[in-house]
Amino acid sequence: MESKEVKAYNDWMLVLQHIWQHSKQKEKTSPFRPRKVKVNIRREPLNNILPPKDKRRVMKIEVERAMKMLELQSNKANNLPSENPPNIFDMLKFVFQFQNDNVENQKEHLILLLANSLSKLPPNYKENEKEDQIKKEVSNKILKNYENWCSYIGKQRVYKDDEKLYYTALYLCIWGEAANVRLLPECICYLFHTLSEQLEKEIKKPALSDIGAESCQNSGFLDKYIVPIYEALEKQAVRHGKAHSKWGNYDDFNEFFWSKSCFKLLENGHHENLKLSLLFSNAKALTIIAFTMNFNRNTLKYLLSLGPTYFAMKFIESLCDIRMMMGFYVLLQHHDAARIVTLLCFYGGCTGGIAYLYWKTCLETTTTNFYLMLWVLGAYAVIKVILSLFQRLSSTNTNRLAVFMKWIHRGNLYVGDGLYESFQDYIKYSLFWILLLAFKFSFSFYFQILPLAKASKAIYSFAEKDAYQWQDIISERHHNALALLFLWAPVVLIYLLDIEIWYIVLSSIIGGFSGYCDGLGKILSLDMLRCHFSLFHKKFVQKLIYAKQSDSAKKQTYETCKFPEFWNKIIEHMREEDYLTNREKEFLTMPAVGSSAEWPLFLLAGKVSLLLKDGNAAWVNIKRDPFMFSAVREVCYSILTLAECIEPNHMLFKGISEEVEIKLNDPKTFSFEDLKSILQKVKGILRDLDNTFSANQFGHNLQDLIKLMCGDTHKKSIPLFEVEREDLLTVLCENDFFRRLKHLLNSKESDAFIPRNREAQRRLQFFANSVFMKMPQTPSVEDMKSFSVLTPYDREAVIYSLENLQQENEDGITILFYLQKIFPDEWDNLLERLDTTEKEITALLKEDLENGNATEEDSNKKALNVRLWASYRGQTLARTVRGMMYYRMALELQAFTEATDVNEKQEIAVHKKQEIAEQLADFKFTYVLSCQNYWEQKESPYMEEQAKARDIQYLLKTHKGLRVACIEENIQGSKKKLYYSNLIKMSEGEEKVVYSIKLPGNPMIGEGKPENQNHAIIFTRGDALQTIDMNQDNYFEEALKMRNLLEEFNGNHGLNDVTILGVREHIFTGSVSSLASFMSNQEASFVTLGKRFLARPLKVRMHYGHPDIFDRLFHLTRGGVSKASKTININEDVFAGFNSTLRKGNITHHEYIQVGKGRDVGLNQISLSEAKISGGNGEQLLSRDVYRLGQWFDFFRMLSFYVTSLGYYACTLMTVVVVYIFLYGKAYLALSGLGKALSSHADIDDSRALQTALDAQFLIQIGILTAVPILAFFILEQGLVQAIIHFIVMQLQLCSVFFTFSLGTRAHYFGRTVLQGGAKYMHTGRDFMVKHINFTENYRLYSRSHFARAFEIIMLLLVIKAYGYHNSTTSYSLFSLFVWFLAISWLFAPFIFNPSGFEWQKTVEDIDDCRKWLFYERDIGIGEKNSWKKWWDKEQEHDTSIAESIVKTLLSLRFFLVQYGLVYHLHIIQTPKLEHAYPLVYAYSWLVFLGVILIFLAFSYGPKISIHYQMLLRLIQGTLFIVLTIILGLCLAFKIFSLSDLCVSALAFIPTGWGLLVIAKAWKPLMKKLHLWKGVRSIAWYYDMAMCMLILLPITILSWFPFVSTFQTRLLFNQAFSRGLEISLILSGNRPDKSEKALAYKDN
Repeated sequence: MESKEVKAYNDWMLVLQHIWQHSKQKEKTSPFRPRKVKVNIRREPLNNILPPKDKRRVMKIEVERAMKMLELQSNKANNLPSENPPNIFDMLKFVFQFQNDNVENQKEHLILLLANSLSKLPPNYKENEKEDQIKKEVSNKILKNYENWCSYIGKQRVYKDDEKLYYTALYLCIWGEAANVRLLPECICYLFHTLSEQLEKEIKKPALSDIGAESCQNSGFLDKYIVPIYEALEKQAVRHGKAHSKWGNYDDFNEFFWSKSCFKLLENGHHENLKLSLLFSNAKALTIIAFTMNFNRNTLKYLLSLGPTYFAMKFIESLCDIRMMMGFYVLLQHHDAARIVTLLCFYGGCTGGIAYLYWKTCLETTTTNFYLMLWVLGAYAVIKVILSLFQRLSSTNTNRLAVFMKWIHRGNLYVGDGLYESFQDYIKYSLFWILLLAFKFSFSFYFQILPLAKASKAIYSFAEKDAYQWQDIISERHHNALALLFLWAPVVLIYLLDIEIWYIVLSSIIGGFSGYCDGLGKILSLDMLRCHFSLFHKKFVQKLIYAKQSDSAKKQTYETCKFPEFWNKIIEHMREEDYLTNREKEFLTMPAVGSSAEWPLFLLAGKVSLLLKDGNAAWVNIKRDPFMFSAVREVCYSILTLAECIEPNHMLFKGISEEVEIKLNDPKTFSFEDLKSILQKVKGILRDLDNTFSANQFGHNLQDLIKLMCGDTHKKSIPLFEVEREDLLTVLCENDFFRRLKHLLNSKESDAFIPRNREAQRRLQFFANSVFMKMPQTPSVEDMKSFSVLTPYDREAVIYSLENLQQENEDGITILFYLQKIFPDEWDNLLERLDTTEKEITALLKEDLENGNATEEDSNKKALNVRLWASYRGQTLARTVRGMMYYRMALELQAFTEATDVNEKQEIAVHKKQEIAEQLADFKFTYVLSCQNYWEQKESPYMEEQAKARDIQYLLKTHKGLRVACIEENIQGSKKKLYYSNLIKMSEGEEKVVYSIKLPGNPMIGEGKPENQNHAIIFTRGDALQTIDMNQDNYFEEALKMRNLLEEFNGNHGLNDVTILGVREHIFTGSVSSLASFMSNQEASFVTLGKRFLARPLKVRMHYGHPDIFDRLFHLTRGGVSKASKTININEDVFAGFNSTLRKGNITHHEYIQVGKGRDVGLNQISLSEAKISGGNGEQLLSRDVYRLGQWFDFFRMLSFYVTSLGYYACTLMTVVVVYIFLYGKAYLALSGLGKALSSHADIDDSRALQTALDAQFLIQIGILTAVPILAFFILEQGLVQAIIHFIVMQLQLCSVFFTFSLGTRAHYFGRTVLQGGAKYMHTGRDFMVKHINFTENYRLYSRSHFARAFEIIMLLLVIKAYGYHNSTTSYSLFSLFVWFLAISWLFAPFIFNPSGFEWQKTVEDIDDCRKWLFYERDIGIGEKNSWKKWWDKEQEHDTSIAESIVKTLLSLRFFLVQYGLVYHLHIIQTPKLEHAYPLVYAYSWLVFLGVILIFLAFSYGPKISIHYQMLLRLIQGTLFIVLTIILGLCLAFKIFSLSDLCVSALAFIPTGWGLLVIAKAWKPLMKKLHLWKGVRSIAWYYDMAMCMLILLPITILSWFPFVSTFQTRLLFNQAFSRGLEISLILSGNRPDKSEKALAYKDN
């Protein structure tokens, strides 16, 4: 009978045969039957980006030439039904039956690519030559992967260079209609190659074949080619829950096409071997030296044992390769199978041969074999170096020697070429690792290995009689083997994991220095911004403004004139975002060019007042402070402007202005007394304007003032200014200079410290700092690369509704109230912008809430503004869309400033410039929202979903240029579902479908987000693509730098072309709570310092998510921007980086631009996110991508990749394992009695090595190590003092507790995934965590990952304390302090960081909720939230393999060690009868344990089980309880055993029962067959009930004290919110429904 794998393989063969047959014959086409279109959407021919020809204002010539390139020859167009001149796409639609909308979409796509490339050419280029070059460049980018594929499999490409555009169009049409098959890039190449042959025949014909006009509208290509492949993929996707080798994912299918025949696959690769042989070999070498301590020939002989060790490890690696490549879906070709077998035989033979030679070397007294072995190992090392050099050869190299050498080194796969860097980069990262390994090995030798060597010798020879207090058959007669094992095991693990410690420390230092060299930290505060503003101004115009003038002087003048436009626009957007007040906006606004004012008011504030205080030193200060000089100058000129307003036709003022300028620059002619008099008179004039004055008096005052300012030549000519107050004020209201003059004279020094909003400060500081950093010169908007932004969206919040904002939780807290307290200044700014009060807003919101949500059609726009204000401070789609559309606004502003009339070369009308700017922005930027469920949401019966659809429509109307891609699901015929990928835009106020492309089926067959991206990626445009999550943000000032960033694609960043531009992120959720700030700081250090160091010098930066920018054409032809296979690609983003690197890509990192990013803000959200990432890393460990990178990187780059990705999680897991091994080792020494005997031995002193080892791993454990990069990040970007303050504040907020808790989360989920697989996507939600999480929810989430492990650690600590030997209490405290900290953090962190976690009413509710959850008995209509039984059953749903069951059983044996040891410490065995009957005592203990289990089972039967025997059951249980009590009392009374024996027995049986419980769950099918499963569940219930009680007890005690709750609230949230929360609790405390509502028990 055929296996499932063979059957699936045969199905795949049938699919390919089907495709092949269709490609070789012409079938009859069925007439086109258009689908039914929904009436609520207008379906008509519509332009997407290209405007109609008569409305086109920019790039007219380029677009027309691009269209001309696509036109067909006249003889080819005879049979094509087309009104316009037929083009290549019309022919392709005619010949291959592509869908009409797909053809139109790809035609626009290619036209825009060609037009944008043509726009970069100089005006006087030769038309034919340059256009041919453009066609070649665009075609090469799209067809490059196909050409490489042809070279690899030995196929000849069909087309010639002059025909490339035909085939480029064909490739795009195939790609655009391929749906899920787009994720199989080499399958696309296969289809393209197959159809190219048919296209070649059509091109060679004098005219196209007449196959019928209907075929031009049919979806024949989809039905013939894509649907069969899709069905094969879907058939395998439904089996994704099984082992990866049991079903085929996208990569399995794609790699089928990596062979010439396309009938054999290459390899599976579900294994990772990261070649850490050096660490093991070096550890062995250091140990040998430590034990010998004399370096002579004998020592060298011992070191030669590294040879057989190395070959044995390589032999084991070859065995693992064979074992892991036994899966069927990636079958090996004969040459790859031969390579694996060859390596296995080679390393097996070498292992045996070298081992024999080493054995002979050790036995002989001569040096013959010794030198022979040296020569053999040396020759092998030389050969390995030579083989590694062949890594630089391409897989397409046909030289036989090169092919053979490359085959030996790494096989011959399609991907993997180019995994090497330039010599300079290689030297950089090699030197880093040489330095790190030197530190690591030196430290390990002197502080870990060498101190243990002496102790190990003494333990080995220790043989004191009666040292063991139990019967130890392993160690007692075998040189204390277990003692040596427990001594060395923690040190060995720490030796492996401390490479992570050294990496974090050194990378923080070097990465921080690298950031300093890049220019980070130049602007650390607003003071520095004010001091360097003039220099910032110059850098801004130099870096961010494009000037066309060739003359440098004119160019500089032009750039300087444009600066105010950009700066003021930045300030304007900040005001619209409510980060500034109106006054702050006025002070930050740059005055217009040509006015008397030169600088913004915030630079001049307080300068006049300060000048008047300086006395005689005024002129010195004026010369020293240019802003003070500017303030005085502006005051003088403002007075002259005031005079001109009164006497506009007087010719005297120009001369006076020149005299004033001369006097201000020459203090000899202008004394301080004159200056002081002028300023005082100006103040007097301003006072006159504020009060009633006579026209005559005001005129005299103004005349006297101007006389002081001018020279003697003009004093007699100054007129008497007579004007009425009302007339003057009318004139002044029309001029800004007067308001600035009042601010200059009345402002204080404190007015210069603006903005006061921290977010505005941060943004301005970073933006100012960024222009001092190195970045490419900005091109013009026409010359820049075009790009798109793609955002996947599922069902998250779009805009908060009024119900969301005003819905109260149990404490009466609403989201709006929460935001008002977290962002009080921004709320005040909103009220000021809306010109209203909080009382009015509250009343309006209440009214609108009663009438329905506020929308843009409402008469009351204020409610909508409040909704948007709140949404822009959450993680909503509206915030993301607003931020990303800043790109378009920035391009419009840049294009507007650059717009000139093409013919006249002069500035043109404003409205025409605006139209040009908008069209040019559309050509260069596209934003697509991939809202996969939008169509469904519009037709949903649920009001919440309809509201989200309306909010998306609002975004479409508000943001011009926004597009929405969604999936439409229709049911036709016999209930067959048809799926369409639609692109929607807003046109003339109506929602319209631009393109609708039929899909082969439901596109969501893999991971959700990458499938969502994949269906919408066909609607993106341009050379680059930025992938953005829907919880991100952007800033207008950062958007101005986008065209600079895109120029990095043309820069020299290494040996390979740049394929991904890494971008810095700012975590904007840091102000929400202390937890959010921890995550924000940790994430900020990684996305800046961490990624910077990964890119330079390590060259292993991958794609870790958004907002990186992809080389769009590179990635769309190589599988897309993420991988979508279920489970294995759960961390979908990082695989895009793997794929790019394997395909000769280059990933860089740039920090002069940033994008906002939201993170999880509650502990449960954070834990679920950590669980998803950790589980995803466990799946990466099994992926072929990681296997290939680990195998083919050079050694140092492999170390970089390991330590910075999977190694981090592996070391985290090893850290927890070290704690367990150390504690069980201590427990073994304590219970066996050996520890006491060894401690009394004078020669034993192992404390130094063990203490050093513990220090290393506990640094990770308590979170200090995690904080090292954070501290380096703070020092670099905020200064040393601020860094220390932040670090201390974080410690006071218990960040160490949080990081220690996160350590357990990562270790648990990574280890569980490696052991049993099955990582899942965990939806965390992006809400504000202002609600209390009940106890049972926390218990369900953390019971197995943290609580059970913490109790195990506490049990071991108690055993060690009770039975261990300690010189003093201090010695126990020193070694156990951090372990206690770990256990307590794991137990109580979820409650410490839970809002109102220690509030008495909440604790009472939690206890009641826990009781109901534990004792709930109903089975129907309930969920895991309401019933312990349902939760426990769901936890055991995972199917356990035999291997997994065996591993779990072996790991659970550790629990029996405690019972075995404690039994021998019972007082009862000190009786003469049992004193030496150790085995019998241990057997008795198991009988007692069995009796205890039976007693618990007897009491576990409840009324539900014994519904007909309730009275009898109660009688039996009561009698049994009385009998047991009497027996126990008699035993204690007659001293058969003591009370301490009872406690010790309980301490022994608890871990034993837990161990048996874990084993029973591992063998669940067997337990069910033996009808023991219900008993297992009953025992598990007792354990969970006991753990709940033990955790709730201290929480209840602390909740008695009110100050604990107050302290916790202030710990979690900032001070303002803490006060607000207390007020809200008081106000809501008298609500009659509060307690009832809180205590109500809700079913699922």
